[in-house]
Amino acid sequence: MKALEHRLKKLYMAGRIYWHFGTTSPRTVPQIEPGLVLHVDPTDFRARKKLIYESIRGRYPRNRTFWRSILPRFQPDTVLDIGLNYGECLFSLRYERDVRLFGFEANPGLLTCLQASRADHPNRNQMEILNQLVSAQDGQNVPFFIDRKWSGTSMAGLDVQNYDRSRYDVVQVRQSSIDSTLARRQCTPRKLFFKIDVEGYEANVFAGMASTLAEAREVIGFVEFDFHHLLQAGACLETYWAVLQKQFRVHAYARDGKLHDLTGKSLDALRQVCGKHLHTDLVLTQGISSSLMQTILETSGQAVRIAA
Repeated sequence: MKALEHRLKKLYMAGRIYWHFGTTSPRTVPQIEPGLVLHVDPTDFRARKKLIYESIRGRYPRNRTFWRSILPRFQPDTVLDIGLNYGECLFSLRYERDVRLFGFEANPGLLTCLQASRADHPNRNQMEILNQLVSAQDGQNVPFFIDRKWSGTSMAGLDVQNYDRSRYDVVQVRQSSIDSTLARRQCTPRKLFFKIDVEGYEANVFAGMASTLAEAREVIGFVEFDFHHLLQAGACLETYWAVLQKQFRVHAYARDGKLHDLTGKSLDALRQVCGKHLHTDLVLTQGISSSLMQTILETSGQAVRIAA
């Protein structure tokens, strides 16, 4: 019965896609903001479900909603989208002329779509798309595992000897840190906005952007936190959490969608908020005004402080 329901739903959505796009395999998807488009691979299940279906339903994930609502109010001078996938956050807005825009994606199979989206974006001359694994330091190439069916779960950090060969293709990808990448481009952010979604490699990213964060006066970050992926990538959860607490004011989304203030709190407090599986999104801030912090809270839901 469930298999039949799935097939019927798939046929129904295929009909809606054809009605909406004039084809069942669209390669461009309109963004929320008129005149902006996203190039996608319609054979990628993630692109189909998360981007093509989204554009029909008008439902968008939390990271893109946060990006579009907070970034224009913050008006940063530097924007980092680390873990672009198809660039649905980076390419979702028009930007001021003086902001520098960097997108990082380790999966080389997404570059054709990313470069096409960049070419169609009005701020293309301010954008740089970098095919590299953002890590703690510059170094030699490392294995990167590309999920054949769902590009969003491609990742580094798997056991190269024992990975699931029926699911992943493995390629070698150059690794580089944010600090060195920005230094080579003579970019020293003062107002920094970033998003990090790298399937558990987040601790490595932060280890390689310490100087960038130290030099910035104001910072807003949106970061995925996934217990399983972090452990798979070799991170120590307690150490990683302590690094975030030392650097930022830390808020986390609860299962009810509200943003909870966990600044100075333990991992146990995070478990209270999002459950034992520890899969959520964090909002990290440094040096921003109280009025902007209030805007974040109002946009994201009422903040609740949790006892240690």
